[in-house]
Amino acid sequence: MFLAQNIKFTNNSCSRLMSTALPHTKPLLKFYGSTYEMNHLVSVSPWPLLTSFTTLALVTSLTLFMHGYKYSVFFFFVSLISVLLCMGIWWRDVIRESTFEGNHSTKVQLGLKLGMILFIISEIMFFFAFFWAFFSFKYFTCNRNRNELASFRH
Repeated sequence: MFLAQNIKFTNNSCSRLMSTALPHTKPLLKFYGSTYEMNHLVSVSPWPLLTSFTTLALVTSLTLFMHGYKYSVFFFFVSLISVLLCMGIWWRDVIRESTFEGNHSTKVQLGLKLGMILFIISEIMFFFAFFWAFFSFKYFTCNRNRNELASFRH
């Protein structure tokens, strides 16, 4: 993965490298003079991994709390603060990339907006399907056999 932006090229070695890296597709780079433009590739960040671990700790602490463990409330608040801290720092980096570094072009902004819209639509469809199945099973099972219903409940 090439992670560079606004790099000046002095020869064509990089263009030959990119055209041979993906032989089944068109080259990803468009050359304009001595610089190139491409979509924004994010830099390596520890925040997705740390946020996933702190979220796992948050869910674990909630599970321990529901089972009545002694220090689960303290563990919950430490995990919650860790999740909020990781999210805040991660979004700080995203805002820094977009405003100060100028990495988010209009194409990247459009991609972020469309990605968020598609995520929200998929969540709506998931919950619609979940509740449809629940209500369908709950209210429209009157013609089924009692033994068949008992096997589903246990």
